[in-house]
Amino acid sequence: MGTTLADLSAEHIGKLVEVDDSVMADSQTVLCTATRRVRLLDFQQRNGATRLLDGLVPQWPTWIEWADWRTFRVLN
Repeated sequence: MGTTLADLSAEHIGKLVEVDDSVMADSQTVLCTATRRVRLLDFQQRNGATRLLDGLVPQWPTWIEWADWRTFRVLN
């Protein structure tokens, strides 16, 4: 189990995090499960969404947006 993205803080910047990207049919049923590993360069939070700046491809960083309730785990 991880921590929700709403709890993301500056201490996580620079770390590799794994974000839950499962698709839910309802609160009990998981349709498919996937995770994405992101080298966190920066993040923004607003209106219940967290945007992560993905640094896995440093020359082409991209913003990825998730709902704040999704969970993440710090890998290093």
